[in-house]
Parts: sequence; C-alpha cells; structure tokens
Amino acid sequence: MPSNLTFSPAIDATGTAGRYVLVRPAAMQRLPSDAFPCRGLSLGRVALYACATVVFMFVNKGGAIGNTAFFIVVAGMMLGSPLIALMGFSCAVLALTLNTAFVAKTIAFTFSRVFSVAIFSARFAVGGTLSFLYSPPYLAMTTFCMVAAFCSIVSGYFTHIALIKVLIYWAGMTGFFAFMATIRERRIDTTEWFVSQTAAVVILSVLSLVLGVAQNFRATTAALGLYNLAFYHSQTAGPIFALLIVYLTCVLLFSGHRNRWICVPLIAFLAYGMFLTRSRTGAGTLAAGLTVVSTLAVLWSRGRRFAIRLNYPRKVIVAGVLAAALIATVYDMATQGALMSGIRSFLVKSRADVEEIVVADIFSSRQGLIERGWSNFLQSPIVGIGFGVSTDHYFRETATILYAPVEKGFLPTALLEEVGVLGTLAFVGFIITMLLSLVHARNIPGVAMFVSLLVLNLGEAGIFALGGHAAFMWLFVLGGILLGDRCTTAIRQDATHRVRVLTQ
Repeated sequence: MPSNLTFSPAIDATGTAGRYVLVRPAAMQRLPSDAFPCRGLSLGRVALYACATVVFMFVNKGGAIGNTAFFIVVAGMMLGSPLIALMGFSCAVLALTLNTAFVAKTIAFTFSRVFSVAIFSARFAVGGTLSFLYSPPYLAMTTFCMVAAFCSIVSGYFTHIALIKVLIYWAGMTGFFAFMATIRERRIDTTEWFVSQTAAVVILSVLSLVLGVAQNFRATTAALGLYNLAFYHSQTAGPIFALLIVYLTCVLLFSGHRNRWICVPLIAFLAYGMFLTRSRTGAGTLAAGLTVVSTLAVLWSRGRRFAIRLNYPRKVIVAGVLAAALIATVYDMATQGALMSGIRSFLVKSRADVEEIVVADIFSSRQGLIERGWSNFLQSPIVGIGFGVSTDHYFRETATILYAPVEKGFLPTALLEEVGVLGTLAFVGFIITMLLSLVHARNIPGVAMFVSLLVLNLGEAGIFALGGHAAFMWLFVLGGILLGDRCTTAIRQDATHRVRVLTQ
C-alpha cells in the first residue's frame, strides 16, 4: 500500500467512532459544482409548458386580430422576470417559423418580427447585468458589426436597408449576450423550458401529420415527397430538427437532471421528422453536431479546473458508435446496397435509386445563388455590396425598411458578397473567439450547438436574420451554452484531507 495512504476512524453524526476510511493527503478534490445546479426535469411542467405553447400558438388562427393579441401578450411576458421573458420571446420566434396552417401570418408579423427582438434585447441589456460588455466574444461580434456597417456605407448600395439590418443584428446579439449573462448571474436553469419547447415542436409536427397539413409549403411538395411538418418550409424544419436533436443528446449525455429519459422518444420522432423533410442541410447539421458531441465526450475528461460530467462511460459511447456503424454495414450488405442507395437518393433529393453521386447534383439547388454571390464579390472584393442586401430583381423592386428578405444559400459566398474580405475576416474572428471561449470552459453542448449552427448555414445562410427563424435557432444555441454550465464538475485544491468511505 502506498505510504501516503492511512486508515483513520470516521466519526458519525452522533460523535461516535464508526467505520474506517481512507485518507489521501492534499488531493485534488472533485466536487459537484454548486454554482449551476440542475433543477428538474419535471414531467408535469414539461407537459404543461409544451401544451400551453401549442394552445398559445393557435391564438394566431384569428388572423390580424389574433396576431396582434398574441404579440401584445408576448410583449408583456418579455417585460417580466428573466424566465418569463425567455418564454415570451421563444413563443414569438417559434410563431414566426410555424406552418401557416397553425399560424396565420398577417401584416402584424411584419412589425412584430422586429419589435420582438427589440423588446427582448432592451429587457436584458437595460434591465440585466452588463458584465458581458467586455467579454472577447461580444467585443468580436461588435467589431464585425462595425466593419459590416463601414463596408455597407462604402458600397452605397441600399445603404439604409443594410445599416438597419446591421443595427438589428447587433441589437439582437447584444440582447442574447445580456440574456446569457443575466441567466448565469441569477443561476436560472433553462433546460426544462428548452426541452418543453422541443416537445411542443413534436406535438405540432404530429398534429400536422394527423390533420394532413404536413406538406403544404408548396404546391409540388407532395409530388416531391418533402414534408415541412410543424414549420413553414422543409428547409426550415430539417435544420431545426437537427439542432433540437443535438441539444437533447447533450441533455441525455451530460446533464444531471432527473427524468432525462424523456429526451429519447423526442429524439426518435425528430429523427423521423428530419428524414421526412429530406433536408440535406439538416442531415449535415446533425452529423456535424453529433460528431462534435461524441468526439469531445471521449477526448475531454478532466482539465485543471473542470471535469466533464458524463452519464455513460466513454467505452459505452465508443461501443455505441462502432455498433451503429457495424449494424449499418451488415444491413447494407444484407439488402444488396439498399442503405447506401437510399443515402445517395437522399443527398440528391431523388425518389428513384441513384447509382453514383456527382458533387454538382448535391449543390444544384444552391448553385445559382453561389454563382451570383461569387460574381458580386468579384466586382467588389474588399467591401462587398452591403450587409443583408441582394442584386436579385425581386429584392430591388420590393425591398423596404420594414421588409427586405434575401436568400443566400452558402454562408462563405454570402459573407464575401455582402461585406467583402474585410467583413469576412471580422466574422471569422468572431467565430474563432466564440469557439475559444467555449473550449476554454469545456462547454461541450455550447461547442456542439454553435458548430451545428455554422454547418447549418453552409446550406441555408440565415445566421444574421434575427427577424426570422434564425432567432429560434440562436435561442437553442444559447440554451446549449447555458446547459454546458451544468455539465461540468468543479475541481479545486483542498487543503484538508480527502475522505473516502471504503467499508460500510
């Protein structure tokens, strides 16, 4: 036995000497972090929040009157406590993304999409803590916005719209950083709410299938076999489903919450729903997110300050990944390549069997946008054409300060087109700073969700559109970062001896 280990009698609560314990002098003591305790998950509250959210969404069936009443309620909620404000804003941005069979979107949404972000940001930036102002990620984000504004002014193309979009993005992101700082300062556990919102999405998706409105985003949807389910477009549904799966997987693997098993049926349905959307962007997002989760879960164990809480042994995770790969291989061989054929058909969005994949087929739906963006970049490589604007004929004819949507399919070319090399370098700086801060904190859910969002934008570039579905996606990224606070165990040097019970 090592000489630095000794046996000493343990004293129980009555002061009587009891069983013997092992004493290890001056050891590194691993204690559960008491800064961010896990509260929940309560099955009753998750069910209540999810059902209440679904019922609340149906207020919008009342047309303009319903939309207005809905927005008045969520605006009042956003002025309440931090958790109530989160609930109100979550409902507001979820309504923006939902199937039109559930939410009738009138002119009221034209105003509410901007005012919701403004009220939420003001609630936390003015009424919350300001400790985030000097954090490197926030400073990097603000630097990017300043560079984007400069590029838009120099470009001179729809400058007023570009500057308004820069302002909305900066204000929205400021609100998000302030929200995280406030939630952390007050140690509020938001996990239960985000799980309940995922359950609400599942309920609405099931309703869309039952009511026969799961393929209503376009007249040719049924013929192509694409589903939009709870959301207004299949390319919105697939990526959001992927983000939700990554979030729930992190809850299942790393969190200390009770009743984590509720994530399993939710993940199963979301995976099925993502398959129905046939969204390649969603599939790529899910693959990237789960790869990050599994890789970091295996590689990260204990650092100088934190140890990762892991609910399953790392050997089980590795064995599970290998078993899944083996099962897929055996199934593909037994069915004479049916699995690989299905994957190839999925990648090229074809209902027929596909013998081989050509890269051009995968990017065919985005090729026109990529080529136009690259052409615009070559004409103005330093500063681009302006933040959030487009040379598309429809944009030039209809863009106003209240409504000026653009479609950009590939984030790198979209950045180069809009803000040139200067703005792109500034945004890359923000990405690197954000990732470094999350890696330093050993925040696996935060890294996985942020990487998933970036990969998502390689197929559907909407990361800056906080007046649309991007706000809902960003909320879950923030939820992942906040979840990561509760997925580590603090390590600290204890001056006293460590006591470990060896016998009963």
